[in-house]
Amino acid sequence: MPMWQDIRPAKIKAELPIVWSYRYDVVQDEFIGGLAGDAIQRLLGGPIKNTRFRQVHNADPHFFNRAKQVLFGPAIFLGRGLLFRQRDRQCYGERIILPFSSGDGRADGSSGN
Repeated sequence: MPMWQDIRPAKIKAELPIVWSYRYDVVQDEFIGGLAGDAIQRLLGGPIKNTRFRQVHNADPHFFNRAKQVLFGPAIFLGRGLLFRQRDRQCYGERIILPFSSGDGRADGSSGN
């Protein structure tokens, strides 16, 4: 399983505006925001760093469960169509959710989406 440190930003420069990540806090049973590209920040209304996943995505209660399924899988998620709707903002496209490891080969929520 890849580690977050395996990602090389220079190799995915064109995609960085739409990359975002969360880490999982097992004690809080919550994903906590990390990196968010410019396009994601515009869509969500600002940075997500240290923001609770369910606070940002409260309009889609199934999204949290999907993210946990990927983390505790084995699983990945691919979604197409309407990805996000909040207030008067919405986004159509494709979303891929991947688990990452901190080094022992198991998904541990240390990174992201």
